[in-house]
Amino acid sequence: MSRFARRRLISSVLFLVFVLTIPVHPAMAYKVVIFDGHMHSKYSDEHEYYGENGMTKWQGDYRDISEMAEDVGRILGIHKNKDKCAFAVTDHSDVVASWPRELLIKLRSLFTAADWEARQKDLELLAGKSKVIAIPGEEVTVGNGKNEKTEGHFLVYGLKKRVPDPFEGLTPQMLEPDSEGPPGDLLLPKSVWDGKPPRKDVVAVLRDVRRLGAFGYIAHPNGTPGLPTRQDPSPAWRDNWTDYAWEKAQQFIGTVVKGFEIFSAGRDHSVQYGSIFKSKAWREWSNSLKHGQNFFVIGGSDNHHRRGLGALNKIGSSFTYLLFDDNQLINESTVPALFRMLSAEAPTPQRHG
Repeated sequence: MSRFARRRLISSVLFLVFVLTIPVHPAMAYKVVIFDGHMHSKYSDEHEYYGENGMTKWQGDYRDISEMAEDVGRILGIHKNKDKCAFAVTDHSDVVASWPRELLIKLRSLFTAADWEARQKDLELLAGKSKVIAIPGEEVTVGNGKNEKTEGHFLVYGLKKRVPDPFEGLTPQMLEPDSEGPPGDLLLPKSVWDGKPPRKDVVAVLRDVRRLGAFGYIAHPNGTPGLPTRQDPSPAWRDNWTDYAWEKAQQFIGTVVKGFEIFSAGRDHSVQYGSIFKSKAWREWSNSLKHGQNFFVIGGSDNHHRRGLGALNKIGSSFTYLLFDDNQLINESTVPALFRMLSAEAPTPQRHG
């Protein structure tokens, strides 16, 4: 055997010894849950459009929760047959808007305690017949404590009961029956369009969430496209998380405020719309991470009704991958696992075109 051949043989043996002595750790097995953390049911009760004569009412075709589960399972369940899918029912705490001057749009709905109880029954019924996991949530509108102005929307999870009414000094006696709504449905007083009672300040709402032992994520921080209203005259975007809200929320980041929707209804909220510049949300996220604060990002469709299946905020436009240990049982009886995941771990948001 030549000297070159001997050297080559020795090198090969040494290489094999090195490789075979490297400790090999088995890959961690995990389960995937595809999660849409921002969806609305019929309990959001927000679309009430009137004609100029005030007589014609149009009600959006909002789904029952069982229909939502069917849509989610059909759309999000197609990624991998072995993956589970889940969604949060984040109905609006309220919807207050008027345009123009209460002639065409007159919205003053409220997510009441009765609505919460009825929705919980729907969720319990779903748990017994669907493989899709559904959890309760709420999209709470925050204000400044002085008027009706919206300072942003906050997605709340980990709830055992609804978040208290987001208005200062609102009493049951101030609510009015909705003669055109379902039995027992209540509306906010008409004076709410003029800021009476005013919206609760961001800090007051986040303290309410903390007292409930819950947590949440800032919804669509850049805002969403919509018509200008007397409450929100911006002609392009509404429902954004304002500079005021960012300032007030700082003391809650990492505890009550876990992060924000980086993808919402298929839109990327890391950049300003129509711009190449990073958004306020992105800068706040980066700053929090630099200071060692946990500040996560998620994706949600913000889907509102069945027609949304073909619209921009369609199911599947934005969602989050949640990863669980393989030995952890994921079903309706372990729904709190989703809360723990959103509260303590880093979800993986996705945006699909």
